[in-house]
Amino acid sequence: MKRICLWVWLSLFPVWMMGQGVLVPDLDIVKVGEIQFQTPKTVTFGFTNKGNSTLRISSVKTACGCTTLESADMEVKAGKHGEIVVTYDAGIMGSFYKEIEVYVEDLETPIYLAMQGHVVREVKDYSMEFPVDLGNVRLNTNQVDFGDVCLGDSVVAEIKIVNAEHAAYKPELMHLPSFVRAQAIPENVASGKTGIIRLILNGAQMESLGEWQTKVYLSRYLGDKVCPENEINLKGVVLPDFSAMSEEERISAAAANASSEVIVLGQDDNSNTSKSRIKKIFGRRSNKWMGSLFIGNTGGSPLNILQLQVFSSSLNVSVDNRTVMPGKSVKVKVEKKHRTRKNTEEDERQEILLITNDPSCPKLRIKVDSEY
Repeated sequence: MKRICLWVWLSLFPVWMMGQGVLVPDLDIVKVGEIQFQTPKTVTFGFTNKGNSTLRISSVKTACGCTTLESADMEVKAGKHGEIVVTYDAGIMGSFYKEIEVYVEDLETPIYLAMQGHVVREVKDYSMEFPVDLGNVRLNTNQVDFGDVCLGDSVVAEIKIVNAEHAAYKPELMHLPSFVRAQAIPENVASGKTGIIRLILNGAQMESLGEWQTKVYLSRYLGDKVCPENEINLKGVVLPDFSAMSEEERISAAAANASSEVIVLGQDDNSNTSKSRIKKIFGRRSNKWMGSLFIGNTGGSPLNILQLQVFSSSLNVSVDNRTVMPGKSVKVKVEKKHRTRKNTEEDERQEILLITNDPSCPKLRIKVDSEY
């Protein structure tokens, strides 16, 4: 018998409960899809102590002898994460729904978790075409890149899905931004069948130029929660709208030209034999590394740098002037603080993005190479 969702249960807590440990699971139900007959399946139930004192689990009981408790974190401090690991022996063919009873000190009734799936003689292999495994559903990707989108344009991207569960599945995305709309085709995907989640980006609702990224979450079942396992990353680059420009305006438009695609920090080079080579300012001043390049305008109209994005907190970027007259150039200066610790993921993306009003090349990506 299915139990009342935990979030409803938590909302009914009296005030005095907030002085205790409160177990909040990552998922109330873990759906594992199809599993091979007589091939045990191990599931990890993650949970967080949302109370303000240590959570103490007195016992964990499984539904029957077919389900075995492997391990459990019996004491979890406030704000920390714990795990309960359970294995189902898959000894009976067909659908299964196995509950786990978690008894917490000072609570009279247990907290119910569950694993659900279907034991089959032979599991269909979807891993090649649909490598992203969410248990009851698989995706061909969880990374969606809309590419370059001009303000006002609409762009469509698609995620292919397969329903690995023995029941119809309705794909729904949570936390969609206002400028992206989702459509499931078909609306309900039959067991073992494939479908599409079509994502329509409305550029008219985009407010800022440059690169953007956000996360959405695929609901695997009714009442599913947001978690890293069902996360899908969306990204793209918003460019100016040049659709109203006439042919004459395009011919005489600004034309951006970078002296190099890479700024190298910390390497001396006095060679100035080619205008296309990078001009660098080098030298180590205290714990900073420095470098620069030039953005020129070879067109017939003023070049405007409309957006400048830096993707690492360790970089400091400045531009002499955001408007470059025809035949002129401006210097882009880069400073980087030297770090001896291991770089974070953010620091590893040493890159600068410039968005300009050049209709033929509105986007300039410049890499920063630090030699230390």
